[in-house]
Amino acid sequence: MKLLMENWRRYVNEGKSLFSHVKSGRNMDIYQNYPDTYNIYLDWVLYDKKDSAAKAYVEHFREMARKYEKEKGESPYWKNYGDFWMVKPDFMDYFNPSDTFDSIERQQGRGQAADVLSKRLKNKYGSIETARDIANKTNELANQAYKSLMSYRKEFLETGAITGEEENKRLMDHFPSAFIYRPFMNPPGFEGTEMAGKVDIRGAHLE
Repeated sequence: MKLLMENWRRYVNEGKSLFSHVKSGRNMDIYQNYPDTYNIYLDWVLYDKKDSAAKAYVEHFREMARKYEKEKGESPYWKNYGDFWMVKPDFMDYFNPSDTFDSIERQQGRGQAADVLSKRLKNKYGSIETARDIANKTNELANQAYKSLMSYRKEFLETGAITGEEENKRLMDHFPSAFIYRPFMNPPGFEGTEMAGKVDIRGAHLE
């Protein structure tokens, strides 16, 4: 029952972390089928609204991506699907190890599984404390950004960027969660090229 209630709280966004909830959203559908509208939305959030919570999350995402690239010696990007780049699941785990902490808690008293996961965190971050600090920071920034973006969905609709069918208007319910999983860095070699707009928000790589 405890686990059931914990999952329900996450579903209704009352938990500490959004990640378990938004992973099942329409993020990929939005990136691939509504890229122009979504890019306009992101430009509006960061440059017209100058949303400080969203900007703080983007900067944290980029910083962690640079650290990942430096420490792993590889890009945080995985494959190119028809001009669409995906972020590696390994990077998302690195960016927010909350799921690993949840797994450790569930495995307590069930053999060596929790010890194996703890050792993996230590190897990846140097210490459990560092991993927990990163998870807490990512969750805090993600929740602040999500809450802020949810607060003015109607305002974005009123700009006229989304028109037509009711289905299109319902996209706004998914934009804030899609924002949490957006890759905010270009894959190596594509900065400033025609491909940049397909893998990053327009102008977002410019300071």
